[in-house]
Amino acid sequence: MKKAHEWRAKDEAEARAKGYQIDTDYQDPPIKALIKPELKVKVGDMCPKDGIWEASRTDSMAETLATYHGRWRQFTQGQTVTGFGQGLPGFDEDNKLITWTWRKPLP
Repeated sequence: MKKAHEWRAKDEAEARAKGYQIDTDYQDPPIKALIKPELKVKVGDMCPKDGIWEASRTDSMAETLATYHGRWRQFTQGQTVTGFGQGLPGFDEDNKLITWTWRKPLP
């Protein structure tokens, strides 16, 4: 690796001497095959994949939910994704704000 770096530094120095500019801000594009999109569902949706799912919110209750041990649930494919306290007054509105994100396969 060190030798390749030395060759590159030498080549860049020669190019600069000829008046070329070297783009040092260049970043390799991401490898699409390695990017795994996050799988997300809302309460009431059908679960698309077996696994352990984590609940999250983006409102003022986000931090509270993030520290709640019950935010992790196991759902199986085809199961209706549930929320918290369903059927109790006020919980249906809260559950609309919850997004479940797939985290890992079932053990």
